[in-house]
Amino acid sequence: KKKAIMAITKNSGSVSVVVGGGRVGTYLACKLTKAGGRVVLKGRPGSKSSQLKIYSDLLCKEAGVQQTTSYDTIAAQTVDFLFIATKTYDFQNVKRELEAANVTVKNVILIHNGILKPIFKDSVRVVVTQSWDFHETPGEGVGVKMVVRNEDKPWAMPDTPNAKEVAELLGSVGINASASKEFEFMMVKKYFINGVANLQAIIGDCNCNGLLADHRNTMELLYDEIHATLRNVHKQAFADMPPNFRQMVFDGLATYGPHYPSTKMDFDAGLNIELDALNGYIIEMAKEQGIKVPHTEALVSEVKRRMSLRKSSTSSAGSYNGRLIALAVVAAVGAVAASAIARRR
Repeated sequence: KKKAIMAITKNSGSVSVVVGGGRVGTYLACKLTKAGGRVVLKGRPGSKSSQLKIYSDLLCKEAGVQQTTSYDTIAAQTVDFLFIATKTYDFQNVKRELEAANVTVKNVILIHNGILKPIFKDSVRVVVTQSWDFHETPGEGVGVKMVVRNEDKPWAMPDTPNAKEVAELLGSVGINASASKEFEFMMVKKYFINGVANLQAIIGDCNCNGLLADHRNTMELLYDEIHATLRNVHKQAFADMPPNFRQMVFDGLATYGPHYPSTKMDFDAGLNIELDALNGYIIEMAKEQGIKVPHTEALVSEVKRRMSLRKSSTSSAGSYNGRLIALAVVAAVGAVAASAIARRR
C-alpha cells in the first residue's frame, strides 16, 4: 500500500502538515522543506518498499526531509494547515489517525481527483491541473527527478478567507495558487477530464496520447453521460461553461501527452482505485436523479472485474466489450461499436 507521509514546516510562525506520500505529497513536502522550514515525513509502519517509495525517499533525502513512522511529532498539537494528498479511499483512515493523536487542525486542504461528499468539516478543496512523474537521471544528482507538466498553471481554490490563506502559504514556497470565484467551474472541468480518461486508460492500457488516438469515441459517450448527470448538480459551473466546453475538455486532456493517469499507474502497481470519487460519483448522482448512465456503469463494472483478476496471469476484456456493443446497438450507434471492437482486437 502506498505510504502516507506527514510534512511539518514552520512558515511565518504557522505549522503545516502534508499527508500523502505519492507524487503530489512528495512534491509539496520538498517544496516546503526548500522554503527553509523543518519537515518531517511520516510513513506507515511496515509499509512495503516500492519503486515509488524509493524515488520519494531519494528526493526527500536530497531536500533534507526527516522521516518517521509515528504521529508523535504533532500529537496533541495545533496544526494551521493540513494538506491531505492521499487517495480519497484513505481519507477516513487519515481522519481517524489524526483524531487518535489528538491533533487540532485549523485548515484542512484536500488535493485529489474526482468529487467526493465532504468528510472534513470546512475543508478547502484544491484543484490541480498538473501531473507529476518520477524520471530516472543516472549519474545526475540523486539519480531521480520530479517532472511536472502544466507547472505554470495555478492550484485553484474557492474564493473564501481560508482558501486565501492557503494560497498565500503556497505562494510563499513558489507554488502558483489562486482563490477564484470560478472555482466550481474549474473543479467540474477537471472532473470531466478525469471522468473520460482515468478509468478508460486502465481498459485501453494506454497513456493520454493513446486515449485520444484510440478511445475518443468511448470517451465521447462517457462525456455525454457526465454532462447529463452533473448539469443539475453543479449549476453554477454549467452556467460558466463556454460553448466550446467539450473541445476544451479534450484539449485539456491532450496537454498531458505521454503521461499515464495516476489511476492507471495505481492499478498497474496493484493499489486500490478511487472509484467512488471518479466515475462512481456519476453513478451515484445519476441514480438520485433517475438518469441512465449505461456506459459509465459498464466502465466501472469492468474496472472492478479487472481489479479482482489483476493478480491472475490471464484476464479478458470480453465482457466489457460485449456490454459496450449491446449498448451501442440500443443507442443506434453501430459505427461506434464497430470501432470499439476493432480497437480491442
